[in-house]
Amino acid sequence: MTGSVSRSGLLRGDWTRSDPPLRPPWALAGVAFFDACERCHTCTHCISACPPAIVVSGRGGFPEISFDQGACDFCQACVEACPTGALGPAMDAEGRRLTPWNARIEVALSCLANSQIACRVCEDQCEPRAIRFRPGATPTMPAIDAGRCTGCGACVGPCPVDAIRVTAAWKEVTA
Repeated sequence: MTGSVSRSGLLRGDWTRSDPPLRPPWALAGVAFFDACERCHTCTHCISACPPAIVVSGRGGFPEISFDQGACDFCQACVEACPTGALGPAMDAEGRRLTPWNARIEVALSCLANSQIACRVCEDQCEPRAIRFRPGATPTMPAIDAGRCTGCGACVGPCPVDAIRVTAAWKEVTA
């Protein structure tokens, strides 16, 4: 899903379209997140609480996810550190874990498989086994099992050509 030109991008003359940044796990949806988040980058609650250091200060000081340093293990440290409720809750009233986000991976055309180069680094890094290579297919392109993908980002950093990205795959709720 390709996003639209942002208002700030329009005013800066940046006409490139980009997807909205991936927010930390269990972030409130849409405007509710922006209303609740105080961008406490001065004390960096969720940012400093993240063990793999993937929560970073993004545009406007709002926290976003960068998989440059590692993957999300859904430890809930960012949720527990958030003083405003912009992140969370991670559990429902019965103590069941809620879905952290509806993020999925996308593989770009720059994937080495498109150049007939054998590389399966992403499959090796994928603990839930959401990335598989079909035997016998030429080229052997990665197949993504959306039902298994958690959007953890473990496949992003190791990709030698930066062909993988995690995007928010928010589903429209219709009546």
